[in-house]
Amino acid sequence: MDEHNSPVCSRNQAGRTAPLTAFMSLAKDANRCDWERLLNKVLRQLGFGSYPISLGPAAPRDTDPLAGLITTFPKRWLEHYRGDGLIEIDPILRHCRRELLPFFWDSERRRARGRSRHFWQQREQHGLRSGLSIPLRYELLRGTLSVAFDDTQITEQEGFSNPAVYQLFMLIPYLLAGMRHQL
Repeated sequence: MDEHNSPVCSRNQAGRTAPLTAFMSLAKDANRCDWERLLNKVLRQLGFGSYPISLGPAAPRDTDPLAGLITTFPKRWLEHYRGDGLIEIDPILRHCRRELLPFFWDSERRRARGRSRHFWQQREQHGLRSGLSIPLRYELLRGTLSVAFDDTQITEQEGFSNPAVYQLFMLIPYLLAGMRHQL
């Protein structure tokens, strides 16, 4: 049996194509509940059980800061975020509305002063200490995909060498294509 037909090679190829197949499924038009269930499954398989994702007009018209948000973040955090008006000082939203580059929370948290520091402290109290936020763009829409790391802290260097993180970046075009159907 040659190397290309060996069971080990076939298993490795199947393991590498499984995420891509799931990503491609996210790009298809689907019932909203089914699509969100698939998104949750894909992100969990990558190792990200806690996330919010949003995509909407650049200047939101809705007064509810959580309208249209798809998330598995703790409900207590979301209630606190809304009730304490943290949207006004949220450095993640500010960054993702203006920039195209992703950022790791740990770096931003360490540089924070004043009200931004308060934001990060509140977030940590709700178990959201370390993570990554990626700005999303689609036509005139703006949004954010943030994932919380289950590990204690992951530095930027560790994050970019993490296979789950670069698979997350590979997921973005499929995610945007699927969200287009959901809007």
